[in-house]
Amino acid sequence: MPKILVIDDDSMPRQTIISLLTLGGYETLEARDGRSGMQLASEHLPDLVISDVRMPAFDGFDVLKGLRANPNTDSIPVVFVSALNDIKAIREGMNAGADDYLGKPYSGEELLRVVGTQLKKKNLAHDKYDTSLKVLRKNIIYALPHEFRTPLSLVLGYGQILEADYKTIKPDELLESAQVIVSAGNRLQRLIENYLVYAQIELIQNDPQEVEQLRNYIIKDVAPLIEKVAQKIATKYQRTADLTLDLCALALRISEQNLKKIVEELVDNAFKFSAKGSKVFIKTVHEKDSFKFYVRDYGRGMTAEQIKSLGAYMQFNRALFEQQGLGLGFTLAQRLVELHNGKLRIESRIDQGTAIGIEMPLY
Repeated sequence: MPKILVIDDDSMPRQTIISLLTLGGYETLEARDGRSGMQLASEHLPDLVISDVRMPAFDGFDVLKGLRANPNTDSIPVVFVSALNDIKAIREGMNAGADDYLGKPYSGEELLRVVGTQLKKKNLAHDKYDTSLKVLRKNIIYALPHEFRTPLSLVLGYGQILEADYKTIKPDELLESAQVIVSAGNRLQRLIENYLVYAQIELIQNDPQEVEQLRNYIIKDVAPLIEKVAQKIATKYQRTADLTLDLCALALRISEQNLKKIVEELVDNAFKFSAKGSKVFIKTVHEKDSFKFYVRDYGRGMTAEQIKSLGAYMQFNRALFEQQGLGLGFTLAQRLVELHNGKLRIESRIDQGTAIGIEMPLY
């Protein structure tokens, strides 16, 4: 039975909603103010929250903001109810992130229709997530052994050659073998690190205290770090001439380790999936209360369907293109951005390249 939390400082409309929901077959919780409503939502994780907008001290917008900031409650649908049923009030509620809006007076049928619609949307999203999780598990099963074996085979193979021919091997052949072993070792190390970081992120996102601790860092100026990481990656691909930077000095609430991981994964993908001689642009912008980071390449791009399917261990056209790694880079960057209350957007077209934009709040 779906559980619905009703938050309203006025007992009469609160009890009216609860009575209608009970008749509709729903389990209910009630709160007399926004703060206690937030506490109930965190403790009981309802399927839906119905909240009055105008309440003293802690209003509906504060409730919504608090729910969205908590990884455990950020996906709970929120329906605002208010006597302010004008266009301005509706627009304000929707801009704040409410899922729907009921203006007083409303009928019992209208209330139950809105509740049914939001619960249906939530169930569809849950089913989609469950399907994605099954695909993720399948990709792990099939991709992980291959990705570990490939660099490991190179290390073992060239190591055996050196062991067998160590008396007669020439210096240039020795150097070539050592370079292959180091390259394969670095690839294996990055694979393991990314896998561990991804697993850690999945654990952290379900613990509000861990998430808050994750955000408890400050970088006074992000520009030098971004430039250093980008230059290092461009050098790795021998494409320093292809890199264009347009960076602004800006402080950001994030650890150097996490920002480095975000930049490293997105910039590495930009170089990996674009041809030598084509440009890779990196730009940062300070816009109002947000930090924006852009990466643009002119590589092979992706279809709209491939963009929708982006996720951990997901790779495309493996038979046509050699693609190292589990495909974790994009997902790692996206999860880290989201854990810092940010958003990541991607636009891409086949043979025209890919543009990725990140927006993170400033504190």
